[in-house]
Amino acid sequence: MSEKFSSSEKNVGNFGRELYRLRAERLLTETTVALNAGLSRGYYSQIENSRKGAPPKRTVEKILRALNLRADEQELLREIADAERNEKDVDAKLKQWVGHLSRFLHCLISNRSAQLFL
Repeated sequence: MSEKFSSSEKNVGNFGRELYRLRAERLLTETTVALNAGLSRGYYSQIENSRKGAPPKRTVEKILRALNLRADEQELLREIADAERNEKDVDAKLKQWVGHLSRFLHCLISNRSAQLFL
């Protein structure tokens, strides 16, 4: 039986998981990567453990250099980070539109109720 996931469920945390895999393959510690990337170990750990979403592009590039990745690995991490950031943007825009729609419907209902009492 195949599991069904929404696109957001598939992408959540992929950047962190891939980052962990690549770091572990190189036998590097979180502290080493964080220091080489100019990040705090706590922030790097949050990214890798998917407590934070994919970081900004500039931070991704620092991490790529710190891990000394091959070109194909760099491209993969960039693509995953971009997808996670885009998904976050879509989610925020969707929430904004739901809020607008809710306010619109509330106004419509309020106006209709007022007309019934006139």
